[in-house]
Amino acid sequence: MKNNVFSDANKFSGAIDVEKPHLTIAPNPTNSEIVEISLTNYNQDVSNITIFDNNGKIVQKIINPSPKQEIHLEKSGIYFIQLYVSGQPQQALKLVRL
Repeated sequence: MKNNVFSDANKFSGAIDVEKPHLTIAPNPTNSEIVEISLTNYNQDVSNITIFDNNGKIVQKIINPSPKQEIHLEKSGIYFIQLYVSGQPQQALKLVRL
C-alpha cells in the first residue's frame, strides 16, 4: 500500500486557517524520545494523527487524539506528522529526532 504523505506535505502552503484544527510540535528538532503534539482549535472532526518515517512507513497512528498528545520516537531520523480532519489530510509537519 502506497501512501501520499510526501505529496500531501508538499501541497501544504504553510498558511494556517485559524478556524480549523492545526498541529504544533515541541521541541523540534529534538534529541529526546518524547515529543509533545498540541492541537489548536481541537474539535470532534479530528480523525487521527499519523506519524511516518522518512521512507513513508507508518510509525504510529493515534486515533481520536487528545488536544495534547505525547509521542515516543525511539530512533533518530526525520518524521512527518500528518493531521487528518474528517478523514482528510489537513496539515503535515516535519519533525527531526537527533
